[in-house]
Amino acid sequence: MSPEQSWKSLRDDLAADPAPVKPLRPLRALAPWGLLIVLGLLTVLIATVGLREDAASLGPIWLWLPSLIELAMAVWLLAAGLEETTPGRGLNKRMVAVGVGTGILTHCAVTVLTQQKGSGLSTGSMAAGKLFSCFGAELLLAIPILVVAALILRRGLTTRPARAGIAVGIGAGVCADALWRLICPYGDFRHVLSAHLTSIICVLFLGWLVGYGWDRWRLRNWRRKAAPPSSPSS
Repeated sequence: MSPEQSWKSLRDDLAADPAPVKPLRPLRALAPWGLLIVLGLLTVLIATVGLREDAASLGPIWLWLPSLIELAMAVWLLAAGLEETTPGRGLNKRMVAVGVGTGILTHCAVTVLTQQKGSGLSTGSMAAGKLFSCFGAELLLAIPILVVAALILRRGLTTRPARAGIAVGIGAGVCADALWRLICPYGDFRHVLSAHLTSIICVLFLGWLVGYGWDRWRLRNWRRKAAPPSSPSS
């Protein structure tokens, strides 16, 4: 099928489906719901686990400031990814690379900041149990955020789901780290790189995988519908 025939088939499909489409709410209107999700996760964490052991030595400013910086970065990354729901607006490859790099650098910078200001607890920070618990906890925190972002992308006219998946994936990972760093007392850089950063990268990959899989499925579906019916064999 030539490109002209493919576009004609797509236009015919759209013309044959006059059902009204419910418009996607502006992203600004969705922000309060995102804030409620984050506050809900944070409340559950503090109520069930409590704040990190060196919270007193950090003080209120250095306990909360690094997390607020990471949350601001996460909001920027998530918003950039969700811009893909609007035709004509979205991410190019350079923006995706800058977003990933900035998210990782922000995570590393606030880790160094917290390590310098806190008590620097490191005993047992490289134990397998601690590594797995921090990795798993951040992954569990990031998945609900990623799912909500994916549902929003699904509702919009997302033209490049894989790029959007990368942006919202790393955004969800950084957001989860911002919450979990209020719980985990280990500022040792080896622990952070082994457990926390690895979790962020895994969520990034998961976001890309979901976006890429959805894109392939959508394209295959459209090609199947656009393919001319096979002639019966004589």
